[in-house]
Amino acid sequence: MQTENLHPNKPKAGSSATPILAIAIVRPYPGKDAEVLAVLRDLYSILARKGYSRDELYQDAKDERYFNLRYWKSEESLRHAYDDPDVQRCWLRLSQICEVEQVFEKLHNLTEDWAAAGQV
Repeated sequence: MQTENLHPNKPKAGSSATPILAIAIVRPYPGKDAEVLAVLRDLYSILARKGYSRDELYQDAKDERYFNLRYWKSEESLRHAYDDPDVQRCWLRLSQICEVEQVFEKLHNLTEDWAAAGQV
């Protein structure tokens, strides 16, 4: 399977060494909660081992959704991850066992801007 089929918004060439925050909201299909967590653990391990990103997973006590915070090391690491067969395998499996309700691909940290401008 081609990467473009899984992620049509794959980043284009051009490098940035600035970390990139992405957030995904994931809802497991009924009865698939444990499997989703197992695949996410596998994915996080792959991403960390290959130096692509650092991930954090949150869940609200009243909600069955998961909130994945991914800190990509750079644009380059993000592009490499999109092309990595191990990462693609995990993303494909997740698409079969959960709904990704929303993805925020590249969030900009306004508080860093304020601090740099002396406004905080």
